[in-house]
Amino acid sequence: MVVLPYHELKVKDYNEPELERIIASSQTEWFNYHNFLTASLPLDLLRKDEFYNQLYNQYPYQAGIIKLPKYTCYNWHKDDTRGVCINMLLSFKGKGHCLFSPDRIGSLDSHGFIELKYKPYKRYIFNNQVEHMVVNFEEDRYVLTLEFMDNKYKLSFENLLAGITNGNYMDQIAETSI
Repeated sequence: MVVLPYHELKVKDYNEPELERIIASSQTEWFNYHNFLTASLPLDLLRKDEFYNQLYNQYPYQAGIIKLPKYTCYNWHKDDTRGVCINMLLSFKGKGHCLFSPDRIGSLDSHGFIELKYKPYKRYIFNNQVEHMVVNFEEDRYVLTLEFMDNKYKLSFENLLAGITNGNYMDQIAETSI
């Protein structure tokens, strides 16, 4: 069985209109964070959602919107400190690709890849410790991302995935929120 470096969460779609307002507002403060433009989000906005609220109680996080400008490539990398995050694409007009390369070592010129094809308003557990990149085309790309307070040494993709899907409190939310 192939273990993908991402997992679509089987919870209710998250379509919060306030996120679009934040993206469009000239009052939104964007700052550079790991070479992304990022806007911090107030936790109370996300915690209105049952899944995000329960998740925070078990795995505290901070949240933001990442902006990748049009015609930009964020090259192959593993995150320095993040082991795992939860992402959701917020923009669907443009063409962009999020790619993983589990077998890429160093700067190989040729290697395989797996694409994460985001579905509208779906949340994904994202393995930040597998080489990944984003190629963005004609529209700015916006992603809601949760960064957990525990770093890669304390919280891995496998641990979070197991915690959410293997019979603990999150299982009940997943089944009742769809």
